[in-house]
Amino acid sequence: MSGGGLYYKQNHIDDVIQNLKSIVMNFGSGSEPERPLSKKTLREFTNAIRALEKAFVYTERLDYLLAYDDDEATFHERLKQDLLRIRKSSRKGHHGIQKR
Repeated sequence: MSGGGLYYKQNHIDDVIQNLKSIVMNFGSGSEPERPLSKKTLREFTNAIRALEKAFVYTERLDYLLAYDDDEATFHERLKQDLLRIRKSSRKGHHGIQKR
């Protein structure tokens, strides 16, 4: 595992993303939270997941940069690639995070 410049805090963001995805995926299966959620609210969960995925990417890339695992050129190249991947996956309705 590389990185460490931000003490791997991006993993906390990923945990939140995975928890929210689980709630959205399990909604209607009987294992959702006690409080019923409207479709409008579930859409906001999806918006939150997208925002957190973007935050994860920025934190991951900055973590590598600050740990001297990536130089500035690599930082910008990987950031661009990762953000593009998120945009493409959100258009297809997927919200996958690929860790390096």
